[in-house]
Amino acid sequence: MRLWRVAQEKEYWADVWGEGMRKFDVPEVYARIAEHVPMGSSVADLGCGTGLLLQRLTMERDCHAVGYDFSDQALSFARKLFLPVIELDLRNLTPDDIAGADVVTLAFTLEWIPDPVRHRILEACKDKLCVVAMTPRWTISTHLHG
Repeated sequence: MRLWRVAQEKEYWADVWGEGMRKFDVPEVYARIAEHVPMGSSVADLGCGTGLLLQRLTMERDCHAVGYDFSDQALSFARKLFLPVIELDLRNLTPDDIAGADVVTLAFTLEWIPDPVRHRILEACKDKLCVVAMTPRWTISTHLHG
């Protein structure tokens, strides 16, 4: 089974975050993402994991940031940091879920999502600034979907 297919399952991420694995804690990448987010923005962080990017955006960019993820373990960690997070499987994302956001961040998220769902997520981001970080090259791109 291909890794991206396995990574769509909650059980995969339960194992990842349940072991305390912080491999997605990459402060230098989060700093580069934050540079692209305007001060004071309203941000929806899709696939927020443990919320470390949310924390940075809130503290350093004065953003109102809300995270979305489907991993109970990751969300539990984020809640211990008093971060606003919502349990949501991105396969079920609708434009209404992120209607209040000016900016959408996707840090290490899109590469785990198959094309039809990825297209629907990007469509939900219409008229928003999207800041996307992708592995394995840690590339960051910004797009205004309109």
